[in-house]
Amino acid sequence: MAIKETPKRAPAFFVSHGAGPLAILKAPSQQPLIDLCEETAWVLDGCKGVIVVTAHWEADKTYISSAAKPPIYCDYFPVPGNPLPKEAWEIVYDAPGDPELARRIKESAERQGLEAELDEERGWDHGVWTPLMLMRPQADLPVVQVSIPQGDAEKVIKESFALGKALEPFRDEGWAILGSGHTYHNFASIIEPIMGVPGASSPRSNREFEEKLEEVSTDKNLKKRLDGLSKWRSFPDADYVQPPGKDEHFVPFLVTAAAGGSDPGKRLGEWIMFNTISSSYIWA
Repeated sequence: MAIKETPKRAPAFFVSHGAGPLAILKAPSQQPLIDLCEETAWVLDGCKGVIVVTAHWEADKTYISSAAKPPIYCDYFPVPGNPLPKEAWEIVYDAPGDPELARRIKESAERQGLEAELDEERGWDHGVWTPLMLMRPQADLPVVQVSIPQGDAEKVIKESFALGKALEPFRDEGWAILGSGHTYHNFASIIEPIMGVPGASSPRSNREFEEKLEEVSTDKNLKKRLDGLSKWRSFPDADYVQPPGKDEHFVPFLVTAAAGGSDPGKRLGEWIMFNTISSSYIWA
């Protein structure tokens, strides 16, 4: 059951965004995600625009999309024996960018000690357009896309929290912060069931990880929340849920939790796919 209430200022929220374009193509495995996004679309009501931190843009510095009209980037590949339909390559999300906001995000990131750069070429990947097409199909809000840090675990955690702190002030102006990734992302364990491979076995549940994540992430004390999240690798089954070296889908969660500031966190809801649980959160 999704929480339904209107935040007092633009929220920071996190969405587990599903598999490639499959939610937009209405794949049955993605229906729970579609339902959750539609049920929680209210979080964008009254917002000035959206700053999206996407798992699909890893970089050695903070990049910010600065085009006035960014293109769509179809950042996935056809699977042998189970090709994607042509509609997967014809995605349209006609929202504008905001070059001036991008410039200000760069300055804010630099004030937090991050190296930052504007990017006029990068298109919106499916971490951007999947949740927004489901939650804001009218495409009436400006969108700016931001990359995530990469490197060793300590560096990624430190820079993720710094980026979140750099983004938080924009919430007071009405800009929502959307972290787009996945609380479960063991790709190897779930790709065969997703693609309908005959005889594919379903992965085991990650409920214990989700319970610990909720306990830590909903702490309204920012320091305690971030201290707890800095130790997320010690959560139950963490190496199964986010395999070591492949944790990029969890990084936007870290950024968003930091952007939540002193606001209390709430679990917006979850969606289940082949026993695995993926969740959405809000700080407002």
